[in-house]
Amino acid sequence: MMKSRQNNERTAPKKGRTSAKSRTRSGKDLLADLNISASTGKVTQRPKPKTALPRVKTSAQEPKERKAAEPKVIFKKVDESNDGQRLDNFLLSQLKGVPKSLIYRVVRSGEVRVNKGRAHVDTRLQSGDEVRIPPIRYTEKESEHSAPPLKLSEMPPILFEDQNIMVVDKLAGMASHGGSGISYGLIERMRASRPELPFLELVHRLDRGTSGVLVLAKTRKALVRLHEMIREGEMHKTYQALVKGDWQNDRQHAKFPLFKYVTPSGERRVRVDPENGLPSHSIFRLKERFGPVSLVEVDLLTGRTHQIRVHAAELGFPLVGDEKYGDFAFNDEVAHGSLGVPFKRMFLHSGKICFHHPITGEELEIEAPLPKDCVELIEVLEHFLGFTEIHKAFLFGVGSLGGALLQDSGLKHFGLEIVAAFDVDPTLVGTNLNGIPIYHSDDFLKKMEEYDVQIGVLTVPIEIAQCITDMMVDGGIKAVWNFTPFRIRVPEDIVVQNTSLYAHLAVMFNRLNFNEIK
Repeated sequence: MMKSRQNNERTAPKKGRTSAKSRTRSGKDLLADLNISASTGKVTQRPKPKTALPRVKTSAQEPKERKAAEPKVIFKKVDESNDGQRLDNFLLSQLKGVPKSLIYRVVRSGEVRVNKGRAHVDTRLQSGDEVRIPPIRYTEKESEHSAPPLKLSEMPPILFEDQNIMVVDKLAGMASHGGSGISYGLIERMRASRPELPFLELVHRLDRGTSGVLVLAKTRKALVRLHEMIREGEMHKTYQALVKGDWQNDRQHAKFPLFKYVTPSGERRVRVDPENGLPSHSIFRLKERFGPVSLVEVDLLTGRTHQIRVHAAELGFPLVGDEKYGDFAFNDEVAHGSLGVPFKRMFLHSGKICFHHPITGEELEIEAPLPKDCVELIEVLEHFLGFTEIHKAFLFGVGSLGGALLQDSGLKHFGLEIVAAFDVDPTLVGTNLNGIPIYHSDDFLKKMEEYDVQIGVLTVPIEIAQCITDMMVDGGIKAVWNFTPFRIRVPEDIVVQNTSLYAHLAVMFNRLNFNEIK
């Protein structure tokens, strides 16, 4: 059969001469070149193209959608449903499938215009605005950079959800949204994880290092109403923060005007600026004091960028772990365990939010518990370091060492306050040192009735160390901090902490000699 077919092709009628090259081709190719129908054997006239167009490959090299007409500039009017919406979110709703990174790039280039003027990605649109949307072209490679769904370990706990809103407990270390060098944040990955939701937008934002309550809107109506609440001060947020220093006031207002700027390297920063800054108001409340650090609650009456962080630093109590406005040397010490356990993040947590449901009007109070690493640090501060309360103490022996301890204000940071001292030197008795009164040792029992004291600090000469210890124990002292090299004897129920400077020196010398021998 194959042989007969080949013979038939050879006997097909020929018109004109063919080149040597054509004689080497198959019969089908020849018929096609000569416009001869394989079924009828008739010669047809090949129509001439009107214009000579370049041949374009479309099968594997270019997707079918590229063959469509080139995109054109679009002018879009903002309606009431988009009133108050950020420009980047508006563009994302209009340009389905376009990567957010590309949208940011196009806006920065100035190709996107609002009312014929340049705009920023965070520009708030108003009803009636005209947005110029340029042609957006992107490769398949760019589209592949869409946000991946959240892993199970990354999924934030959902604190509240209905058909209009979702409230999650954001993990520290994850940005709220993409931009500024971050391809995608929580909102982009939540959309990828919940593809069944036609609408999902951030109501507000949390810094990357901040954990806690974050509100998302599932409908445009809910988003618009929640933004109105924020502008009107109807949404109340409470944060928990650990700050460096011994916080004194139970309640402290901070009203420093804040100015947002960009560093030469492109980093967002905020500073206190009385002339150019926007009004800002935070209320700090003391929760616990731990000596070198303090736990505070913060109510935000305004919602400026980095407001808590800058206000706390301006008050002299920077946030633990704050990489922009904190004490960098202190943060490094904390990261290596100086507070009892290594802590390597910023201690700022959005603990509670209160607002009325945007649709139903129901009053909502939603809380997010402190993350595990923050809880562990607080537990160490409370139970291991014991800084939750100040312990009062008497000092005995106002010599060189005793005098130095009286002037050491750092002791109070670690939970010890020396409220009075005792000596027999007539030149010292009746005076005070660093505001601390010095009494005669014979007045000890009388002063025990005036002061609530359980701790005695022993810095007397070695020959009277035991005598003074017995007097303290008989008078009601329950713990002795012994700085003398003498090992005092006390009943079993009395706590003794021996801190001999001479013994410590001996240990240091021995270690030094050992290293030199090695």
